[in-house]
Amino acid sequence: MKSDARPPSPANLIMALGTDPQAAAALATACGLPLLAYDSAELIRALGRGQFCVVVWPDPHAAVLDALRTRTAPSVEAVAWRQSSHELLDLFARNRRKLLLVAASLILQGQPDDLRRLNARLVLAAPVIPPPLATPDLPALIARFMGAHLADLRPVWQELQASSLSPLEDGPQSIDLDPLAHLLAAEHAAADRATSETALQRTAMADLIGNLTEASEALAAARAQSVADDERLTRLDQELHLTRDQVASLTARLTDETTAHQTSLQRAEQTLQSERTAHQQGQTRTQTELDLSRDQLRALSGQLVAEQATTARHVTETTLQRAAMEELLGNLTEASQALTAARVQTVADEERLTCLDQSLHLSRDQLADLDALLTDETTAHQQARTELDLVRDQLRALSGQLAAAHIIPDATTEVGLLRAQLVNVTALLQDGSANPAGPGPAHILIETAFAALLADLATETDLRRKAQRHTITTAEALHDKPNRRQSVPNRSGS
Repeated sequence: MKSDARPPSPANLIMALGTDPQAAAALATACGLPLLAYDSAELIRALGRGQFCVVVWPDPHAAVLDALRTRTAPSVEAVAWRQSSHELLDLFARNRRKLLLVAASLILQGQPDDLRRLNARLVLAAPVIPPPLATPDLPALIARFMGAHLADLRPVWQELQASSLSPLEDGPQSIDLDPLAHLLAAEHAAADRATSETALQRTAMADLIGNLTEASEALAAARAQSVADDERLTRLDQELHLTRDQVASLTARLTDETTAHQTSLQRAEQTLQSERTAHQQGQTRTQTELDLSRDQLRALSGQLVAEQATTARHVTETTLQRAAMEELLGNLTEASQALTAARVQTVADEERLTCLDQSLHLSRDQLADLDALLTDETTAHQQARTELDLVRDQLRALSGQLAAAHIIPDATTEVGLLRAQLVNVTALLQDGSANPAGPGPAHILIETAFAALLADLATETDLRRKAQRHTITTAEALHDKPNRRQSVPNRSGS
């Protein structure tokens, strides 16, 4: 856990988590406080009262060592250690400023830098004196190396180290295996020595048994000879006493050696029994794991069969989907071709519309020109009507004059013809105004009719002898008026 700039705080409560309270006791002594066993309910109440609390927690190999020493399953101790560690981390997450977590290894190792970090966080009444480290035995070494590599405990351990005052240490190194190697070598040497001593004791016992057999035989011979020879009885009795003394000393020594051998045998049997129990437990765990693996294999086989059936269904569905996709791709290809043709047709239609638009503009210009021409023709029609009215008035006056002068019937007939021509001219003028798109401008037809009329009047000069002067005057007037009307088509043509 990273240090901060806060001043050291006085502790109000110190608790020890785990079964080894030595490190927590050293810290409690330095703070001048009593040491309490870890109790989550009591810790929560103390934190609720605003007290600054310290919890000293053990490394995971301590739980493994407890399991090895008490001959319980290490997995059970590991689960208990992980649960208590999670509970402690949850309390720390809610009370970071009122709860200090300290790794027991920091106090047990007693490194000066680590103790200075601890002194910077806590107000200590006395220096922290680390407890003496015991010589590690085989279970302690095994627990130390196994606890550092347990995958189910490593994440919680790392989170505890990040949230606590913990020693700045690396993982185990190869040099740390030397005590384990020495311990195993010593165990092997002791076993070899016990085996040699046992062989020697067995040899001595065989020799002693042989001696006893020989002594018994000698005693039987001596007893047989004592009956025959009383003189040798005393000597034999003395030799017997000497032999008995030797036998007693040998028996006492043999008894001591036998007792020591029995003690060694009992120790060897206990060690063998322990190893046999551990081997049986390992076989039991292996059998349990094998049964679990078989069950898992059966479950995986069932899942594999189900997945194969599912895969077959997926393959069938994929085949159907692929056929549908191919049909859809065919439809899309036809639609794309139709779209391409439609685009080509659209381009052609756009070009045709462009041409029609250009033609429309030309037609609009032509209509404008025709409108201007029609306006000019309308003006010319109005002028022709005006001149026609003048001619009609002149014809009426001429008719009146002819009637007054009593012109001959041929002249009357001629006048009637002139009137008929005038009616025709009027009809032509009306047809021209009603049909602007006729064969030609109406004033040209009118001029043509007037020209014919003047020609007929010129041919009838002989018939107008009595009114020659008056007729000549009228004819000259009629001849002058068409000359004035010729300016109208010239203006409309221009």
